[in-house]
Amino acid sequence: MSVGRISGPLLRSNLQRTDDLAFETDLLYINHSGNRIGIRTDAPTRTLQVNGTTRNTASITATNSATFGNMLFENASISALTGPISITAGSSIQTPQLRVGDLYFNNNILGTYTTNTDLQLEANAAGYVDIPSNLEVYGSINATGNILADGNIVIGDDSTDSLTIGADISSDIIPDLNTTYNIGSSFNRQWANTFAAAGDVAGNIAVSSLVSIGGITVNLPIDNTYYVSSLGSDTNPGQTVSFAFATIEKALLEAAASGGNNLIHILPGTYTEDFPLTLPANTTIKGSSLRAVKIQPTTSTQSEDAFLLNDGCMITDITVANFYYDNLNDTGYGFRFVNNINITAKSPYVQNVSVITQGSITSGSDPRGFNAGDAGKGALVDGSVANSASNQASMLFNAVTFITPGVDAVTMKNGVRVEFIDCFTYFANRSLYAINGAAGFASLGVTFGAEVRAIASASVYGNKGAEADGDETLMYLINHNMAYVGAGKDVTNDRSLAVQSQETVELNSGRIYYQSQDHDGNFRVGDTFSVDFSTGFINLNNLVPVAFTGSSLTVGLPGSQTYVDGERIILPNFTVSGNTIKSDINQVDIASASGTINFLTNTNISVNLSVTGDLTVGGSLINLGNQVTDTIDFEMEFTSDIIPATDNIYNLGSVSKNWDNVYTRQFNVGDITITDNYIAVNQSNLDLIVQANGTGRVVVDNLRFKTIVDSTSGNINIANSTRTSNFTGKAIQLPTGNAAQRPAVAADLRYNTVSGQFEGYNTDVVLLGGVRDLDGDTRIELNSDQFYFYANGVNTGRIDTAGNLIVNRFHSQSQFALDNNTVTVGSATPGTVARLTANGTGVVRFDTSNYVFNNGTIRNTGLNSDILFQMTGVQQEQYVHWSANEKGVRLPYGTTMQRNPGVVGELYWNTTLQLLQVYDGTVWGNAAGVSGTIVPQSQVEEINVIYNLILT
Repeated sequence: MSVGRISGPLLRSNLQRTDDLAFETDLLYINHSGNRIGIRTDAPTRTLQVNGTTRNTASITATNSATFGNMLFENASISALTGPISITAGSSIQTPQLRVGDLYFNNNILGTYTTNTDLQLEANAAGYVDIPSNLEVYGSINATGNILADGNIVIGDDSTDSLTIGADISSDIIPDLNTTYNIGSSFNRQWANTFAAAGDVAGNIAVSSLVSIGGITVNLPIDNTYYVSSLGSDTNPGQTVSFAFATIEKALLEAAASGGNNLIHILPGTYTEDFPLTLPANTTIKGSSLRAVKIQPTTSTQSEDAFLLNDGCMITDITVANFYYDNLNDTGYGFRFVNNINITAKSPYVQNVSVITQGSITSGSDPRGFNAGDAGKGALVDGSVANSASNQASMLFNAVTFITPGVDAVTMKNGVRVEFIDCFTYFANRSLYAINGAAGFASLGVTFGAEVRAIASASVYGNKGAEADGDETLMYLINHNMAYVGAGKDVTNDRSLAVQSQETVELNSGRIYYQSQDHDGNFRVGDTFSVDFSTGFINLNNLVPVAFTGSSLTVGLPGSQTYVDGERIILPNFTVSGNTIKSDINQVDIASASGTINFLTNTNISVNLSVTGDLTVGGSLINLGNQVTDTIDFEMEFTSDIIPATDNIYNLGSVSKNWDNVYTRQFNVGDITITDNYIAVNQSNLDLIVQANGTGRVVVDNLRFKTIVDSTSGNINIANSTRTSNFTGKAIQLPTGNAAQRPAVAADLRYNTVSGQFEGYNTDVVLLGGVRDLDGDTRIELNSDQFYFYANGVNTGRIDTAGNLIVNRFHSQSQFALDNNTVTVGSATPGTVARLTANGTGVVRFDTSNYVFNNGTIRNTGLNSDILFQMTGVQQEQYVHWSANEKGVRLPYGTTMQRNPGVVGELYWNTTLQLLQVYDGTVWGNAAGVSGTIVPQSQVEEINVIYNLILT
């Protein structure tokens, strides 16, 4: 990208010129002397002359007149310079009122301007005015010829007769036979003009074939071309504007049946269609304009894809809106391939289209439903659905706007190529999203997941710009605008919400090559080159900013910049100008590649000399300084020993002038060696004594020790990550004190002198040596291999050495309690039922008896043993009593053959005899007595009632 400037003497300060100015010879030519401007001509003959076709999107105003070709527009008239005026319209010519001579057409009125002037309908030559149907007239009829009324009305009997109708016609004009009579003739008897109101086919004129007016067939069909109108009908032929279909779906069905290269024109309007709309191969859908044609789904198909594209298809000049994304079925895209697409010549092409969706949940703070995450997506380009014979799997987008709040705008995967030219995305989760995919282009092993070329496009708002995920994804973003990427749904253009790292995201070896410009005008070429719009700095590798200003060059960040112009070089703190080399702040360092600097003539140094390399001074006597006030600065490293000429004579420093720091690998003082990180005695078996003077103590950093170890500014930590810290001696004495003296610091360990307990501290006090509360009266103790439980100082139970739990009293939820040999049920809720319940097929057994309880049954499990209900020590009149809400006791029953051998007193209901029987020890007899009389059923029922009363 380059930017040119006009500077110097080319223009005057007020842009006035003295000669002509040409851009590219004749692209734009300004004729100074003739006050003319030429476009694509360098010899304009008019004030403004354009050689070619011009396009004007605003109004054109001519003060006097304007000439376009042969047409002259002057004041309120339009005239032709030569010949007639021809007016041709694609669909219709509309005017509030049309006047021809004395005749005028106004809405549904055909009349004359002159008062009392007749309105004549006159046939030419041998022609005639024919009304081939019954004519009903409720007013006067004036005729120069005959009027015949014989069931039918015949007006005129030859071609010389004429008919004048001065009244309005207020009924239908319907022929007697279908497709038999004509209005006018195809030869020389034709109506001049026919006017009808809009409505049914051909304006309330129903026809079944071609309509010809003035010798021109107005509904002549065009092969493979279909029209759709919001006022049309799916029963129409659909191949002319006047006979348009009502739905796009119908037009697509007709296009599919034709099998040719089809063009579908959509007239202005809003179309609610059943999604998806599948385009046959080589079919183009063209709307009147993207702002005039809106396509939306029906309620039942609002989560389906909008368009399924086929080989050679094109969609242009429409708006697709109001559909949603179905995450479960992965549907709800504006555009995607039809399944098994076979691209043999041309890829699907989407041009001049807007995709506008929103989430299902909107609010004042989220008017587009960004947070809902179910807005319809823009496009899915998936190579996995391509036929194996397909040449490629690709899709092209030109001048397409995707407004897809909170969801991905364009997703590409499985071996596809996408061209994205002059397109925009708004509020997208990811503007362009490329992934490898697992299926590949028709499973043919294509070596890329997605390859994208985006030219002069933009990603505005939303979460991310372009994201390439996978080693087989590749994006080229050329002149791409990244505006407020990262701001999500926010439209306030707050720069602080933009996230530059989210403009391009490369994951799993995905690659994005880009030149972009963000909302601040900053220009980037990948991650290696950028230009800061506000400062003009050029950054290389995001490390070194470079700025060009006029004839100068500035390199580096403020504070460490290098400036170069025609007269000088200014480095950070360093200036080279003329024959002067000067340091503005610090020293001047001179170095050579070989390490040697030669001064070939006498060198005078009037200031301090600093040498960073080798300095060799010959001679046996070297004096550095000749006054006690002189100083020597060594900035270099020493590569030889510094050894005094005589032992123990010369000092380094003095009592009053000490060296600040001494750096050495090893320091030897007498028998002490200090090296690396230790101090050692270099004589065998000698102690290392570190001793304070007087009352002083040995201080190591903030650690002091003499008879005790303490610190002046913090905790003393003993830490050894790889070894054990050993304490030897009699004991370790912990800190002591009462509760008020407790520091309450995590990991503390101390002894409480009041409670006599060892304490730890985490987020609260933790008592050591058992489980107990804070005051110690509720606890668990171990004694004689047993657990003892105390509550409020009272022993409540124990676990003995055999594992038995021995407690004073046991209860469950205040409903069931064991206290000594007493079982109490419902201690908290009077009337509670006590249950002893066995699990599954188990039984409840008491002591060692044979009586068991299971599922409402009492059984005696002993062999040949009866169930005995016995009361001992009671008065004679007491008895066993069953109370069952006035129900009886059910006795054994069955036939005579099923009856037991019997025991004394056994009762049995004999279903064979319909008698109640009792066994007396010898035979079964009737319960009514020994008379042998059969007891009637009524008596048996009475006896049964009596027994019920006795036994209940």
